[in-house]
Amino acid sequence: MKEAVSAGTFDPPTEAHLDFFERASRMADKLVVGIAVNADKKPLFSLIEREVLLGQELRHLDNVEIVPIEGLLVDFALRRGIRYIIRGLRNEKEGGEELTLALANHKERPGIETILLPSRQHLTDVSSRIIKARREEQGNVSGEVRMSVNHALDARMAGQYFMGVVGGSGTGKSTLSEEVCNYLGEQGIEATHINLDDIGHEILSAELQDHIYVDTRKKIIETFGVEVENQDGSIDRRQLGKIVFDSPDELEKLNKIMREPMLLRLREHIYKKPGFFLLDAAILAEANLTYLVNNHVVLAHADDETVNKRLSARDSLTSEQIERRVNSQFSSQRKKEVLEKKIEEDRYGEVVEVNTSHSSANELAKEYAPKILEIVDIYGELRIKSILKHLGDPNPGKSYEEIRLAYSMDKTPYHSLFHIVDGLDLLWEYRGIIPNFEKVALAWLYHDMIYNPGMKGKNEEKSALCAQKKCESLGLGEGFSNDVHRFIITTKHIHPPSCEEEMYMADIDLAILGVLPEKYDEYERRIRREYSSMPPEKFKKGRLAFLRGLLERDNIFHTPVFRGRFEAQAQENIRRRVGEFESRKLEFERGK
Repeated sequence: MKEAVSAGTFDPPTEAHLDFFERASRMADKLVVGIAVNADKKPLFSLIEREVLLGQELRHLDNVEIVPIEGLLVDFALRRGIRYIIRGLRNEKEGGEELTLALANHKERPGIETILLPSRQHLTDVSSRIIKARREEQGNVSGEVRMSVNHALDARMAGQYFMGVVGGSGTGKSTLSEEVCNYLGEQGIEATHINLDDIGHEILSAELQDHIYVDTRKKIIETFGVEVENQDGSIDRRQLGKIVFDSPDELEKLNKIMREPMLLRLREHIYKKPGFFLLDAAILAEANLTYLVNNHVVLAHADDETVNKRLSARDSLTSEQIERRVNSQFSSQRKKEVLEKKIEEDRYGEVVEVNTSHSSANELAKEYAPKILEIVDIYGELRIKSILKHLGDPNPGKSYEEIRLAYSMDKTPYHSLFHIVDGLDLLWEYRGIIPNFEKVALAWLYHDMIYNPGMKGKNEEKSALCAQKKCESLGLGEGFSNDVHRFIITTKHIHPPSCEEEMYMADIDLAILGVLPEKYDEYERRIRREYSSMPPEKFKKGRLAFLRGLLERDNIFHTPVFRGRFEAQAQENIRRRVGEFESRKLEFERGK
C-alpha cells in the first residue's frame, strides 16, 4: 500500500508499540504515526515529550512520519488522502473491540480500510498502563521499554536520575564519585554515591537476615569453601578476595551468586528516594548491568604508574598482587568497547571518559559535573530545583511542577520544556563566567512562561510579570525583580542588549540557530507548527523578516564565547533557510 496511518496515546511508548511500527512500516511505502491529542486525558508525558520519545526510537525508519492528531482518526486519514488504518491487536478481548471500531470507521468513511496486525506472542502483555504501575513501585521495566523511555520514566515518575561510574582497580572511580556528589550537593542537588562494593559488603556481613541474603552467604560458602566463613555466619571478605581476584573464572562465579541479591538490595536503597544517583560499580559493563543507569557511564582510567601507586598505598599490595588484581578485571579499553557496543545496540546512552592520573578528583568533579547533568537531567528538574533552592524557595518541587506544566502545552511544540532545558545546559556550562548568574537563570526559567503564538509581542511582557511575582513571593527585592524583568524583555530581540547579562540571555535564546542542520530544521518545523493557524504567505513574510534581520547584523551573537561556538553555523543555517523561502522550494501548508 502507498500510505497508511496508525495512532495512539503512547504514554509512554512501549516495546510492543515500537515492534508494531517496525512491522507496519514494511507494509506501506509511508507510515504516519499519529499521537492522539486528548484534552480530557492527563498523560504522564506531554505531547512534545511523547513525540520526542517516539522520534528517538523510530528515527532509523526513513518512511515513518510522526504527527499529532486531534479528532477522529478516519477524518485525519480523509484529509491526508490515506486509505488504510493499521491497528495493533494484543489479545482476543481486544479483537472484539477492534473489530467493532473497524466497522464503525468503515461506516463513517467507506473508502478507508482498517488492517489489524496481531502483536508478537512475547509482547501481548506489554502495556503502558501496567508499565507505569510497576515503575511506580521501583520495578524493573527495562525489557518492556527502550532505554530512552526507561530514562524518561525514571525522571518523570520517581524524580530519579542515574549515572554509572566504572573503571579498574586504582583508577580513582570511587574518589571521583564522592567528589562529584559533594560538588552537586553544594549546588543544591540531591546527589547520592552508591558503591556497589558496599552493597556487596552488606550482603556478605551477618547484618541482613532476610532469607535471600542468608541463602546467598550459604551458597558462597558452599562454592568457595568453609575457609571463607566467619564464626557469625558472615563472609571473610579478605579470604574470599584471595580466591576470586586470582581467577577470572572464580570471580565470575561470585558475580553470578551475588547478582540477584545485590539488585534487590540496590532497589531497597533507592526506593521512593528522588535525586541523582552515581552508581559506582567496576563490573557494570561486563555484568550487563548498564540498564540500571540507562547506558550513561563515566569511564575512569589512569596510567599504570598511578594505578600501581594507589593500590600499593591503599591495600598494601605487592607488585605481583597488583598485577593479578588488574588482570582479573576488564581493562579500561575493554570496558569501553563493551559499553559502546551496548549503546549501539540500544541506540541510547553515552560514555564520558575521565583520566584521573594528573588532576585532583575535586577539579575533575567541577569540570565534568555540567556534562553529567546535561546527559541525565533531561527535563531540567535537578538544575531548576537547584536554582530555586539558592533563591530561597521553600518548596522548589512545587515550583518546578508549575514551571514544567507551563511549558507542556500542546500548542507550543518549540517553546516547550526542551527549549528551557537546552538553555539550562548552556547556563550550567558557562555559569562561571555569566555575571549575576541566579538573576539570569531565573529570567531564563520564566522567559516563555506565558506563550501564545497569537499574542506576538505580548508574551515576553506577560512572562516578565509572572517572573516578578515569583521574585516578590521569594522576597528577592525590587532591584532583583526589575533586573529579571529586563532580562526577559531582551528575548524580544528588538533592541541590542545593554549589559553583559542581557547579552548572555539573548545569546542563549538564539543558540538554537547555531546547532547542526538536522536539529535546526526540526526547530523550523516546530516553529511552523506553533503558527499553524497563520496563512502560509503571512507566516513566510514574518519569518523572512526575522531571519533577514539577523543576517543584517554585524554578528548574530553578542558575546565572544557564543560567537566562537555558534556564529558560523547559524549564518549557514539561516542563509540556507532564507534561500529555501526565496526559491519557493518549501510548501507552506497549514499545520506543517
